[in-house]
Amino acid sequence: MVGTILACSPTVVTFGIGIVVLLAAFVLSLVAVFRKNTAKWPSIVGIILSVVGAVIGGIVLSVVLFVSLVNATSSFPTDFPTSITSEQPSDDPGVDASESRPSPEEIGEGYVANLEGETDLDEFQTPEAAACIGQRLYDSALSDEVLQRIASGELITEESLAPEDADLLRDVLIDAGFACVTP
Repeated sequence: MVGTILACSPTVVTFGIGIVVLLAAFVLSLVAVFRKNTAKWPSIVGIILSVVGAVIGGIVLSVVLFVSLVNATSSFPTDFPTSITSEQPSDDPGVDASESRPSPEEIGEGYVANLEGETDLDEFQTPEAAACIGQRLYDSALSDEVLQRIASGELITEESLAPEDADLLRDVLIDAGFACVTP
């Protein structure tokens, strides 16, 4: 039982000590099974407990290592720089970009408005994904006019854009999909 308790500890060192104790219990129980003039049931119970303890300890260690791995990978930065520049000139040089370019929140809301009713795109409709996609679109080289159309909730097709804008929008949305949406 001591081996099982040690093997269920969430550290690798105590797990190792527990496995050694369980292995010793297994060997001693196995030897006791073959001794003459002794009761067999304590030896059989010892073998069963050592095997069950090792299995339970292995499961506990696997879960602890998996959770540690998940926590370690979730601390990596998810906002990687892209090839799209964040400083954008306004369409009209005499107008401040903040006056003609919609905010990232407006862009995200307009983008999500076009996705309503699309059941296979639910992960794109979360507030976090909308904010992230809105920021990616805002930071892109897309013109203020295209971003105004997105923010207004207008359905934009490739045919309704200039070829270079359609290509850029597609690239930005693909990049945003990978960066902002977690399945």
